[in-house]
Amino acid sequence: MTNSQNPIHADLPWKMWWLITLSGLVLLFVLMILSRQEIIETDLEYRIMEKLSVEKIDWVTIELDGRGRDVLLKGMAPSAESRQLVIEMVESVYGVRVIDDQLEIRPSLSSSELSIQQQDGAVVLGGRLASQASIDTVVNAAKATFGNENVVNELILSAQVKTADWLDATTQLLPSLVNMGTAQLKISDSDSLLTAEVESHGERLMLVYEAKKLLGSNLDTEVAVTGSAAPGTVQENTADLKAVVAQEDPALKDCQSRLDAGIKGKKVLFASNTAELQATSYPILDQIISTLEQCDEVVSENKLIIAGHTDNSGDEAYNLALSQRRADAVKAYIVNAITNIGLISSVGYGENQPVESNDTVEGRSQNRRIEFKLERK
Repeated sequence: MTNSQNPIHADLPWKMWWLITLSGLVLLFVLMILSRQEIIETDLEYRIMEKLSVEKIDWVTIELDGRGRDVLLKGMAPSAESRQLVIEMVESVYGVRVIDDQLEIRPSLSSSELSIQQQDGAVVLGGRLASQASIDTVVNAAKATFGNENVVNELILSAQVKTADWLDATTQLLPSLVNMGTAQLKISDSDSLLTAEVESHGERLMLVYEAKKLLGSNLDTEVAVTGSAAPGTVQENTADLKAVVAQEDPALKDCQSRLDAGIKGKKVLFASNTAELQATSYPILDQIISTLEQCDEVVSENKLIIAGHTDNSGDEAYNLALSQRRADAVKAYIVNAITNIGLISSVGYGENQPVESNDTVEGRSQNRRIEFKLERK
């Protein structure tokens, strides 16, 4: 074919033709490189995100577009340790060449704070919370408890405090404050204090128990009893509080009643002046063991106390030691039958807790006894 037959070739010098051909080849090469780079970047991004997801790290943004094997990291790290961990994890991914670290460290947040002050039916809410949702939770709970018109909201929304994990428990305590003449609760991550005035010792016990059940045993309480029967501020009595708890726990109360019934009118007998169980006592203890097995869950969540008692015959110190040895013997019998009984202790009280007068034979017989008591840990 001649140039006259090919008008395109006729208009282009041969050097220009070769230049166009060479440019096309270069462009094709560049397109191939870019296509290959996109495949590399996609593969790297997938493997990096997969590794981060295993550790549940979702605050990092990965950028590789047009960067080849160089990785740009962006995001707000919860701590310096978290930031360093992410960098090391990305560095360990095969194929990563350079890390451009633009990670920031989130400023440390202080604790949320909440105060609930109740007086004469009105409630003032104060403190700083992390979100409007948290504020709404407290305000709505207070209004539902005390009435819309009785709640004054002075809560402040702050981006400088952490979300409070004690918020739900605090709102659950509000109904216990309704009948208080005066009550105030201040709570944060590090400190919590409940002050209140109640009419009776029993009310104080119930309030302290409810508050500590919801907010933890580290809650400080200053609850004053203003009734005439017990004026002033009453210090917490552990035994009384456990009694209140036992009355409130139907399962514990039921198991205690069954233990009492199992020993009522019966005697765990020992050889005279020894801690050696007589064979006639075995059926009684076996019945107690059966009850403990039926109350397995209650027993494991609480503790069993085996108490030994004597009458006042003889030396007081000897009686105390004898009652302890006898309680220990009963404990050993039960533990031998139930290996996973949980917390069990034996205590000897000697002649110090009589249930009848020691002036009669019958009374002394009643005072020589073994008791089984379930208590909160």
